[in-house]
Amino acid sequence: NWISGDFFLQDEKGNRGTESFYPTHPERYRYIRRAYKENAPIRLRKPVTIFLVVSLCSMGSCIISKSLLDMAGNFNGEQRKGVDTELYWRLSRYADLVFLPLPIFVYRRHPSSISSDGQRITDWEPKIINKMLEDPQWNQYRPQLKRRLLRTLVNLSHTFETRGDHLKAIKLSYQAIVIKPYSKLTWISFIRAVKNYYIGVINK
Repeated sequence: NWISGDFFLQDEKGNRGTESFYPTHPERYRYIRRAYKENAPIRLRKPVTIFLVVSLCSMGSCIISKSLLDMAGNFNGEQRKGVDTELYWRLSRYADLVFLPLPIFVYRRHPSSISSDGQRITDWEPKIINKMLEDPQWNQYRPQLKRRLLRTLVNLSHTFETRGDHLKAIKLSYQAIVIKPYSKLTWISFIRAVKNYYIGVINK
């Protein structure tokens, strides 16, 4: 079916971290803590709700059966970014994930790596999640999908704002307000984006 393991990060100079990846990331580790405590594999039952929060898989550290890929569908050929994450979402709806608390490969990063960017652009997510929200197969996960979409829009707004694209930031934060109009976080994001846009106009 579907098996995932841990890995080590290595920089461009070949220096490897002293700890593997997942134990050093609390937002991920909390879902798989038991595997490390017991030093044994654990089974996560159709972990859609987990994967819509964080990923517990990497293409270099997982094994997926062909029968599961045939069932869930392979990579989305029309998608240019985030093809692995979107595939994990579909896989987690069809099968349990067995997680091994064992580093099984080394992931080498270099300065130009996408994963080295602390403000990675996930602008593909809103389009994909909106499609999922329209798909009846995802109906039972609508609340989780909306939370993921809201978080993504707010994060993207902040990313574009810090990069100077204030109009894009305003558009994204407004979309977040439409989803959850009574959220203090979305309004703070929107007001900040509008404020910085006008500051930029005045200073020109």
